[in-house]
Amino acid sequence: FPVTINAANNRKIPAQALSRLGYTDDFKALVERYKPSQAEGMFTDERLVIPFYNKEGDLIAFQGRSLAKSSALRYITVRVSDEEKIFGEDHIDRQKTVFCVEGPIDSLFVPNCIAVADGDLAKANADIYIPDNQPRNKQVMDEFEKLIDLGKRVVIFPDDVWAKDINDMIVKQGMTRAQVLGTIASNVYQGLAAKIRLAEKRKI
Repeated sequence: FPVTINAANNRKIPAQALSRLGYTDDFKALVERYKPSQAEGMFTDERLVIPFYNKEGDLIAFQGRSLAKSSALRYITVRVSDEEKIFGEDHIDRQKTVFCVEGPIDSLFVPNCIAVADGDLAKANADIYIPDNQPRNKQVMDEFEKLIDLGKRVVIFPDDVWAKDINDMIVKQGMTRAQVLGTIASNVYQGLAAKIRLAEKRKI
């Protein structure tokens, strides 16, 4: 299910990352192929397909992201195996700094980055964690606190960055990829400094 550029270009996904995504015009048919037991009642719409592979390159899950804004269910995740679904494990170099974000599409903009595809970033093995930029979201703030209490290094975006995640910083706020990466590099916090910065962020 190779992706088409038209299916992804509205998110400004880097061209070199398109090969890591897929596309289907009938998501139910795709589910029937890989996980027949979950196909009953599945959507038959077209979707961007985000495959999850383990470090050996075996498919462990895939996620269908609706291309229609009116879809009743924007994301559908189908597990092919019981392994933990971490996007990007097959692409990272553990000898270099590993970043971790929530969304798989966000991870495509950051070198050597994995994504958890849910709000539990702490379950992933990474060097620097980049939770979403949502200071009014209790779940996101709780995840920041958990990561900080675990002694992890976290990225807390400056107050002039209002977009909720990396992809929106590029698509909606108009930042370049270089600007986003520069902002990430200059806003890494840990320990007490992270606690103080998070307290400031909560006041927004």
